[in-house]
Amino acid sequence: MTPPVRRLFDGNRLTPTALHVNGVGVNLPAEMRSVGAAQNVPVIDLTARSKALVESLGPSASAQLFLRSSVDGVTDNTHFSQYGATQIGGLVLQSIREQRLSLAAYLR
Repeated sequence: MTPPVRRLFDGNRLTPTALHVNGVGVNLPAEMRSVGAAQNVPVIDLTARSKALVESLGPSASAQLFLRSSVDGVTDNTHFSQYGATQIGGLVLQSIREQRLSLAAYLR
């Protein structure tokens, strides 16, 4: 599973840092997808799925997915609020079902 995005915007788009691309251009999610393909194992691309969710909400509304000072006592654009964790978990479940992974038999 690739990592979920961070909430770091440049305008209405997530930054490379938010997408786990480092300062020298290494794209961690792309590397993980490549290893999965080379090893012939399924990969859940949570980076792409969470990017779609966070960017669809935009800079302001996406704040509810992450820890906020007013609710959680801390502002953190990397870790999820309870609501955000539920949304991200839903993306993982959807991917498991779509890929028909054997794990899907254990889901309700």
